Amino acid sequence: MISLAKPEWRNLAIGVVCLALASSANLVFPQAIRVLVDGALASGAERAVDQAAIFLFVVGVISAVAGAARFVLFTVAGERIVARLRRDAYTKLLEQEIAFFDEHKTGDLTSRLASDTTVLQNAVSVNLSMMLRNLAAAAGGVAMLFVTSWRLTMVMLAIVPAVALGAVIYGRRVRKLSREVQDALGHASSVGEESLVGIRTVRAFASEASESKRYGDAVDQSFELAKKRNVITGFFFSIAMTASTAAIAVVMGYGGRLVVAHAMSVGQLTSFLVYTLVVAFSLGALGDLWADFMRAAGAAERVFEVLDRVPTIPSSGGEVPDSVTGRIEIEKVEFAYPTRPDAPVLRGLDLRIEPGQVVAVVGSSGAGKSTISEIIAVWGKPYLGWTQPWFQYNH
Repeated sequence: MISLAKPEWRNLAIGVVCLALASSANLVFPQAIRVLVDGALASGAERAVDQAAIFLFVVGVISAVAGAARFVLFTVAGERIVARLRRDAYTKLLEQEIAFFDEHKTGDLTSRLASDTTVLQNAVSVNLSMMLRNLAAAAGGVAMLFVTSWRLTMVMLAIVPAVALGAVIYGRRVRKLSREVQDALGHASSVGEESLVGIRTVRAFASEASESKRYGDAVDQSFELAKKRNVITGFFFSIAMTASTAAIAVVMGYGGRLVVAHAMSVGQLTSFLVYTLVVAFSLGALGDLWADFMRAAGAAERVFEVLDRVPTIPSSGGEVPDSVTGRIEIEKVEFAYPTRPDAPVLRGLDLRIEPGQVVAVVGSSGAGKSTISEIIAVWGKPYLGWTQPWFQYNH
């Protein structure tokens, strides 16, 4: 994913600068609130209140402008990354050997180009921007919490290790389930594509009901996996939100005692509570984004399987003969499709066609007529001039 983002480093770098400005402005905001509260409670502090209010407005404008710039820069870069990813994946598919397409259904491959890349699109655009923003807000918020009151901060952070451990376990499980969901969706797309392409055959055999059931079963399988993933997600968020609520309740109770004991001002407690909410909302958003990134990781595995695959037979290159005549000769060809290695289609085929000669291959359905023409026209082409007999490929 990082390698895909390298060509967009300029826009992303500017976006990070805007992110830093927006996050810094947001972290200054609670300090202005503290000044407002303490100034309002102090006698004769109207000027301090007015200055704090103006400061709040300026900080809000800076945060809004920088946030908007950050959003545009990251989302446009993400759109470009995914567009390039789709082009590269499609080009890589076209480079694969014919046997690859016998082993993989068309619907599954188109699902990788459409569905899987759409999941990745959200990860490298909006979600990436949101992740960096919430990470900065959470880290900066925790730092300001320590500055405001280290005692209250230690109380609040006591729940973080347990939630972090749960997030790691949850993330691994969701990533695995997301890969299974994307595989199931690809299978469903393959089933639907087969039926629609062969609709005349389906209609001829009155198989509409059975094909509909077959597609429905494939969709139900993906639904069950997605439901399981969502149940786990809901369970994790329930625990995380409960822990966050408990932390806020403890902070308010302990902070109130410190105010009563004059160990903390009302403005400090207010700003601390605002920082606590900033950290809580940021961590909650990061949990949701973590789930999205785990789903994207599952989809990325399927896309990068295509990008990283090296064809067993190159689609270009090889030796170029000095001259070519229209004579075709193949000897003792044996062939079976990769998906059915135990069912040979051709056995010991000898064929010679002289230049200008017209040859008709006649036989019943399934006898191998189309296979012979494909071997000559498609699979034979990359092997012109090779020293090894090309017909040995699927011997």
